[in-house]
Order: sequence, then C-alpha cells, then structure tokens
Amino acid sequence: SIYGKDLRAQWQSVGNNSALLSEYANLSRKYFKLSSEFAPPLTNEEYGVLEAEYKQLAAGYDVYLQRSSGSLANAPSALSEKLSYPILGAASMFNERINLGDRETSIRIGLPVLVGVFDLALISVAVLIFLGGLVYFRKRFAKKFVYVVWGLLFAAGIIGAIVLSGGIYWLVGSGADNGTFSSFYAALENSNSTLVRVGTTHLSDPMLACVSSIKASLVARNKTVFLVYDSGSSCAVGNETLNGTSCILQLANMPIVSLKYSTRNAASYSNVYVQEVTLQGDDTYFSACEFAKVIAT
Repeated sequence: SIYGKDLRAQWQSVGNNSALLSEYANLSRKYFKLSSEFAPPLTNEEYGVLEAEYKQLAAGYDVYLQRSSGSLANAPSALSEKLSYPILGAASMFNERINLGDRETSIRIGLPVLVGVFDLALISVAVLIFLGGLVYFRKRFAKKFVYVVWGLLFAAGIIGAIVLSGGIYWLVGSGADNGTFSSFYAALENSNSTLVRVGTTHLSDPMLACVSSIKASLVARNKTVFLVYDSGSSCAVGNETLNGTSCILQLANMPIVSLKYSTRNAASYSNVYVQEVTLQGDDTYFSACEFAKVIAT
C-alpha cells in the first residue's frame, strides 16, 4: 500500500543526505495531497485520475526506497554486510546450527582476516612487480641512484597498501557497528524466524502492548516469533531461563527486535555482528509503536 511505502520511506530516510530527505518530503506531500482529494462520492473519471496518480506515486516511492538504501551514507554498512556473507558461509561448513554468539565470533575474527588477505595480496603483487622490474631493467640498475629510486617506489607501494587496508578495515568496522533500516528490513524479509527481546527494566503496559503489536505484525507475515525477556543478567525464553549478561547470544541466529525503556526516543541498527533493531523510548514512544506498522506493510 501507499501508506506502507510512506512509512518505510520515513524510517529509511533517517541519516540520509539533504537531497534524499527533500525527495522524501516531496513524495510525502503528494501522498497527503492525494489522500485529501479522495473524498467519495466521485465520478468514474475522477476515480480513474486518482488511480493513475496513486500508481505513479507508488512507483516514485519504489524508486526512492531503492535509491536511499544504496546511498553513499550507507556504503560502510553495505560493505561490512557483504564481507560477512562468505565468513558466515565458511562458518556454516563447520557448524550446521550457528547461534548468535557463533555469528558474532566468526565475523569479528573473519573481517580482519579478510582485510589481511587483501593486504597480503597487494604486497605480493608489489613484490612481484619489484622483482620483475629488477630482472627487466637489470642493465639500468647498474647505477646506484636507480636502485634507490626503485627501492623508494617499492617502499611507497608497501606503505600505500598498508594504509589502504587500514582504511578499509576502519570503514568495515564503522559499518559493522552502524547498520541501516533498509538492511535490517531485508534481513527480516529473508528470515522465517524473528526474536523479539524485551528489556525488563522499567517494563510498562505501553511497551508490552507494543510487543504484542510487533508480534502480531510478524505472525501476519508468516514469521515464527520467539519472545525473550532480558533482565540484563538472564534471559527468559518460554519456560527456559538462560543465565549470563550475554545470554541472548546462546540463541539461534535470526533477526532481533529489541525494546527497552529510555528517556531518549530512537531506533538503532546492527546488521553485521547481529541483525538487530533496538527500539528505545518512553511510554509515549511505545504507545505509538510505529515499528509494528512499518513491518505490517
């Protein structure tokens, strides 16, 4: 529905550049303008015009959702996520059932290893070029000055490779800790199961009502939902209790929707070490429970 696309676009717009925010604002204005014009009874001709305009607007939202998910601001997160796929694929060869802890450990070890392999490959190419140059230009290397220049070029290449790999590792690290709505939404779409984690500190009726709404939205999309009540030192999953501050990591690998009380209303995402959205806010925030509406569409 147009309503659903507008909600997704609104959530996906957070953190985007001013051009994309302006594009979303224009789409939203068109949507509310069309909604105000839909006031039955209307003639068949008027219905036809509105239908054509709604289809055009829906196409505009689709383009926006695709463009904003691939914006430059999301590049570090997208790179980290892409690099995590082969790591998880390799981990699954040794362990058929990967839990959340296995996923985090594998990626934390695997990401620097991948960057190190890239670094080693660049240095190997530099060494081959250096040795090839020595053989090919051996007559010219009779002069000591040429040796010095060639050596300096080789050293600069090695340093450049190390700096480049360091930059990539920093980029990957920053992307791993800062996910996006679009990536989490895609993970949610591609998973048959979802874990809903509820922080029990300052647990309130509005938060519990929001939990029920989120669960209903997920079930309506044929997702198996696991409710976990996390006290910070243990996790209650059905009739089972898991102990430890990181008890959540003992559970199977699946997307996580976390809710916890805070005086600051915000949604944050992690799409690499774990695939998680953290919804934190006060009773007013959870009374609105917009996230349940977003995933229901």
